Amino acid sequence: MTVLITLGIAGTDSGPFDLYSNNDGYTSAFESGVSKAALLAGYASSLVPDYTVVIRVKSNGELCTNYVDIPVIEPSTTTTTTTLACGCLEIETNISQTDLDDATGNTDPINDNLISFFFLDCNGVFSQSSYTVAGTYYSTDVCTNSPANILSFRYMKNDINITTVVSTASLSAICCTTTTTSTSSSTTTTTTTIP
Repeated sequence: MTVLITLGIAGTDSGPFDLYSNNDGYTSAFESGVSKAALLAGYASSLVPDYTVVIRVKSNGELCTNYVDIPVIEPSTTTTTTTLACGCLEIETNISQTDLDDATGNTDPINDNLISFFFLDCNGVFSQSSYTVAGTYYSTDVCTNSPANILSFRYMKNDINITTVVSTASLSAICCTTTTTSTSSSTTTTTTTIP
């Protein structure tokens, strides 16, 4: 396992250092000759035996043979697995009869009793869906991946665009596609002082 070993301070006569594990009763160094500067800066050792609970940092210099036992702090691990029911959801459109009844008097009668809904689809493409009958609609053709992509409604009255409407739209819980993501991170830090 990899452990970051940091000495907060080390005596002037200390070092270089050997590193031992409690796994074998501190009898065999798993790493030797580690410099004082490296340990003061924070030394990442990947040679720490698995299941080590305490690391002994022992000076093996001529003038200093002191040691300090440093407990290994369990890594702080955060694992987040998010299974999104959908990466793309159908938009629920609630078309109001009030809006349809107000959409009249247009030069082109195709615009009478018609309301259009504008949105960005799951690929960010500007899209439109039009309705001539009031009610609540779900459609695999009317999908997006963010509430921010639900743009607006519009109908024509006397050849003028009307954008203040009673009709509404929101993301439904109905899938258009499926996506799964997973992330993980881990950190270990140990700091101590040797006399």
